[in-house]
This record gives sequence, structure tokens and C-alpha cells, in this order.
Amino acid sequence: MILIVTRSEDAHTDLVISELNKRKEPFVRLNTDAPPERCFKTIRFCRNFSASITECNLQELDLQAVHTVWNRRHSKPAPSVEMNAENQKFVDNEYKHFLSGLWYVLRDRFWINGFQATDAAEIKPHQLAVARCIGLEIPRTVMTNDPQEAMAFFDECDEKVIYKTFRQTIRFDQQGNPHGIYTSKVSRADLNSGKDKIALAPCIFQEYVDKRTELRITVIGDKMFPVEIDTRNSLRARDDWRRYDERNTVYRPYVLPQSIQALIQKMMKSLNLVFGCIDMAVTTDNRYVFFEINPMGEWLGFERRTGMPMLAHFIEMLIQGTESYAPSEAPLSTLRVAEATLHVQ
Repeated sequence: MILIVTRSEDAHTDLVISELNKRKEPFVRLNTDAPPERCFKTIRFCRNFSASITECNLQELDLQAVHTVWNRRHSKPAPSVEMNAENQKFVDNEYKHFLSGLWYVLRDRFWINGFQATDAAEIKPHQLAVARCIGLEIPRTVMTNDPQEAMAFFDECDEKVIYKTFRQTIRFDQQGNPHGIYTSKVSRADLNSGKDKIALAPCIFQEYVDKRTELRITVIGDKMFPVEIDTRNSLRARDDWRRYDERNTVYRPYVLPQSIQALIQKMMKSLNLVFGCIDMAVTTDNRYVFFEINPMGEWLGFERRTGMPMLAHFIEMLIQGTESYAPSEAPLSTLRVAEATLHVQ
């Protein structure tokens, strides 16, 4: 039995579940964002201390039958319109504790990835420290809310610096349209005019890397799927490919040197992850520079663009419940992935 911890709207979950249904593999989907008053969840302990969980679709899962947990995405439950902010905070904390209990009850099962490992790996200072410790090159980085410290770093890097956020952030304008905050170059004028804003919250400043190309490396168990993202012909996406300029961006499979593969495997072990999406760059002088890792990253869009069979491999790891899974002799067709409407993150 597979337990999928996700949320109600997630294209990756939908497509994976479609394939599990084809294989007649039993699973239970646990949507963490469902309104509690309309979607009851229960963990029940019997006299012999076994446990079961009942979801709002009336699926009952004996937790003893679970062999794999896919910790895809989890979020706060939808707020109740009749609840004030203080009570909502209480509900959110109780719900977080409830979900954390799954980790402790099922911690001896195969997780993609464990709650605690995921939370730790998402912390930018931690992942950069681990990457540097195991031997990967990282950009010079300062994380600060001190405007003077930011300016001193700007001078140290010969005025070639980018700004990025600690977490991927989507903000909405007055019309309700979403806008992302992307990696962007900063100037001296930006730092001078933005002193008050810098002081309000810590910022990540990194030296600008003169890159020949960018890489997205999806790690599925002990296999890697490196994709080159060539944005050299795009003014829009050159500093951050997430700005999406499909017409002027080239996606293609990439062959990583064995030495870099070995360092990535070492980092995954250090972070206790069996899945992750890694962003790196190849510099103009052929150095490999690590930027970040997303332990719950998006990957089907890269399969759609390159034909690399990531879905087939992910399904096998999910079903077999081991990072050293055996690939299927008949990989899944990428046709369904190509037809899906997916946005890569």
C-alpha cells in the first residue's frame, strides 16, 4: 500500500495516480489542504497499537499495510470563513502536529522524502553548507538584513550580484494575477534605494555566476536525469529560467561527469533524501556550481521537453519502495506527460 501525502490540486500527483490505477497498485491519497469540517481524517490506535487512518473519501488505510509514503506536498488546511485568526492559528498548529505523527508512526517505511529530511533540506543555509562540505562549489553568498553588509558584499563581488528569496514566493496583484519573485541582478542604485526594504527581512545575495549553461538534475533514488537548460538566447530567462521563454530556451539531456555525479550522491545521502531536483550551472570556464536543491521539486515538465523517462522511474521507486529500484523493462510512454499541462518549478 502506498500513502500519498499531497494537496487537492497537483498535476504531478494526478498523473502518478493515473499510472498507479493502470497498474492496479493500491494507494490512499491524503489531501492536506482539505477544509477540516468537510473532510474528516482519523488515526485510530487499537489495543495492539496498530493504527488506521480514514480520509474524506471514506478510504480506510491500515497503516501497518503501508510500505511507501510519498511526501509530495503538504499545506495548511483551507481556513474556515467563520474562524478568527487566533483560532485559525490554533487549528493550523494542531493539524501540523497531527500530520507529523505520520512520520513517527511510519518512520520505518520508505519515504519520498521524510518529513524532517524535507524540512531540513529546504533551508537554504543548510543545503549550501552541506553542498560545500561534501565538495561541491557554491557561489559566494551573504544572507543579511543589514544594508551596509549587502553593499560591502556587492563591492567584494566587483558589483556582480544577484538577489533571491529563501522560499519560492508568489504574490498577487489587485486583479488577482500571480507574480513570482525571481532571481535578479542588483545594482548599486537598487541597494541604495532599497535600504529600508532590506532591513525588514533577511535577503540572499550571491555573486553572479558567468554561466555557459544551466542544469536541472532530477535525482530519483540512485538514478539521475540531468537536463541542460540553455537560455543564452533569451533576455527574459537568462538570469532565471523560471521566467519561461520557451521560444528562446533549449532543453536537452546532459551527461554529467562521474565526479559531479559522485558528489551529488554524497549530498543526497547527507541530506537523507531519495528524491530531489538540483539546480546547477556550468560556467564559461567549465566549472560546476551548485545553486540549490528542491526536495519536492517539479520534474514532469522536463520529461515532456526531453523525453527522459522520469515518470517510469518514479513509479518503479514508489511501487518497489527502495532507492535502488529496478527500472521497468517496458518504460511508460511519455505521451501522457506531453499532453499534460504542467508548469516546471
